Amino acid sequence: MKFKRLIPLMVLVLAVSGCGKKSADEETSATETTTETTSEAVSEESTTAVTTTQTTANEAATQTTTQAPKLVPKTAEVPAPPEPAPAPEPAPAPEVQAPEAGTLGVTLKNAEILLNTAMSEASKILGTTTDYSEAPSCNYDGLDKVFTYDKVNIYTYPHPSGDIINEIEVNDEAVMTDKGIAPIGKTIDEVKAVYGEPTEVEGVTYKYTDGDCYTYFYADNGVVTYWGVAMEE
Repeated sequence: MKFKRLIPLMVLVLAVSGCGKKSADEETSATETTTETTSEAVSEESTTAVTTTQTTANEAATQTTTQAPKLVPKTAEVPAPPEPAPAPEPAPAPEVQAPEAGTLGVTLKNAEILLNTAMSEASKILGTTTDYSEAPSCNYDGLDKVFTYDKVNIYTYPHPSGDIINEIEVNDEAVMTDKGIAPIGKTIDEVKAVYGEPTEVEGVTYKYTDGDCYTYFYADNGVVTYWGVAMEE
């Protein structure tokens, strides 16, 4: 009888003990859960803080990099070289004067062509040559030239102003001298009758000097076969 009364009491004690243990377990579990939650929160906050710190640091570094002024090395200023002085204009070449015309000449195609004048002017009168030759000059720098027309040879010497006539040789019996005779075919005595005694005789060539020019007659067997005028050398 007394034993039966103890059974409910033991059951009650066990129940109370079980409840207490359960509560303790639940409390422990709650504590662990709270701790884990807090740890996770702390961990998350730490992670967030680290991330924020890293982000802020990166942004700051980026901003610093972006905003930092570029350092350009300062170079010494080199003064520009002075402009060169303009080159002096070349002095105009002195005008080349043609030589003074000779005192003698020959009338060809109704125009008198004087010695020591430009061949270029004579060419305008005489037209196209029938022959032409040239050779290095013995007395001047350049070429001596011979311009041949019908029964007329014109000899020139080089001059800075151009080719200058220094001899005109005539083979045309119709061309007359400055004294009005056509000497070709005439005897040298007929020539002397007009010109007088020659200044100089070289073989069969009879020469009559007039200043710095002279007239000559070539008399083969006493008969004039050609004549001409020339400059004294």
